Amino acid sequence: MKNLGEYLSPEYSWWMLADYNMIALNPEINPTAENIRIIFLCNSCNEYHVVELSDVKLHHDGDYDFCCLESTAVGDYEDYISPGDVPMRLVKIFKEASASFEKNYYENDAD
Repeated sequence: MKNLGEYLSPEYSWWMLADYNMIALNPEINPTAENIRIIFLCNSCNEYHVVELSDVKLHHDGDYDFCCLESTAVGDYEDYISPGDVPMRLVKIFKEASASFEKNYYENDAD
């Protein structure tokens, strides 16, 4: 039997989002903003999605939202991770990318 990480392309730094935590599936790969791929279970379509860092959305409370790729409704998300729960290896990458994340809220929702 093989682990999931053994099936994934070694050119990417693979992470699994589960229970509001992120787990490295191939910890030997150094993560960068360009090579991070995050797998999460979508409760809307009951499928696993793979997103790049640029697909992550920013919630008004600072959380990082992971959304169904089929849904474009602002405010909808399938899973999230709080900034304090981002793995240490990814903190700097997420902070630097936060400014370019699409907002997952309307400006008046942030009040």
